[in-house]
Amino acid sequence: MNQWTPASGTDRPPTKGQSLGQYELTELLGRGQNPDTSLDYLGRQLVPRPTIAHLNGTLTGIRNDIGIVDKGGEAFVVAIFIRDQRDEARAKTAIATATHAISDAFGR
Repeated sequence: MNQWTPASGTDRPPTKGQSLGQYELTELLGRGQNPDTSLDYLGRQLVPRPTIAHLNGTLTGIRNDIGIVDKGGEAFVVAIFIRDQRDEARAKTAIATATHAISDAFGR
């Protein structure tokens, strides 16, 4: 039995020959085309701003963001989790700074 739930909430299944993983990745990247940048911790220090498909989370004392950063056809995945933080702005800046450093390390 094949069950799947598309990332975008549509009822369109993967195309013939497309794996479920490829389909989900395509759907997730599509979300990055018109992001709400106020919720995007990963891309805040990346200029020019690349396409980013991400999901962040917040709870008291916790900030995280995970996503795919696509800079001109070259993509990388970043997952950053911060716990026991007491300063929300600093936590968001730390996520952005780490993503920028990772991007620079890969020469992108």
